[in-house]
Amino acid sequence: MDEIAAQAGKGKSSLYYYYKSKEEVFAAVVEEESQHLQEKINTAIHNEETASGKLKAYVKSSIKTIQEMANLNEAIQNEFLSNYAFIEKIRKKYHEKETATVQEILDLGITNERFALPDSSLTARVIVRVIKALEIPLRMDMPERDLESEVESVMQIILYGILKR
Repeated sequence: MDEIAAQAGKGKSSLYYYYKSKEEVFAAVVEEESQHLQEKINTAIHNEETASGKLKAYVKSSIKTIQEMANLNEAIQNEFLSNYAFIEKIRKKYHEKETATVQEILDLGITNERFALPDSSLTARVIVRVIKALEIPLRMDMPERDLESEVESVMQIILYGILKR
C-alpha cells in the first residue's frame, strides 16, 4: 500500500478513501490489467484475416502479453490468492472471455470451411486450457525466437494434430 500511495503521489490513508482494503486495490489493478490484455489480444486477432492466423495470433499475444503483466499473472497462477473470492471472479471472467474469443475464431473457421469440429464450444475450452497450461513453461527465460518456434509447434499440433496423413 505504501508503494501504491507513493506511485500515486498520495498518502496511504488517501487510498482507503477510494478502496476499503489492499485486496480491493489489488483487485482493481488486476481487473485493469485483464482488460488491457484482452485489448492486446483483440488487436492481434483483428490484424489477421484467416481463422488459423487469428488462432495463432491469440496464442502468441496471450503468452507474450501475460508475462508483461505481473499482477494479472500473479492472480491467475498463485494458489495462495485463490482463497480470495474476488480473484476467483476475475479468473472466471477472464477465462470466459478468452474461451468466447477462441470459440468465435473456431466458428469463423467452420463457416469458412477451414475447420471441421463437432463442437466449437468444447474445442475452445480445451484450447484455452492447453494454452494456459503451456504459458509458464513456454515463456520462462525463453528468447523471442525460441518462443516463436514453440508457439509454432503448438499451433501445428492444434491445427493439424499428430496423426500421419
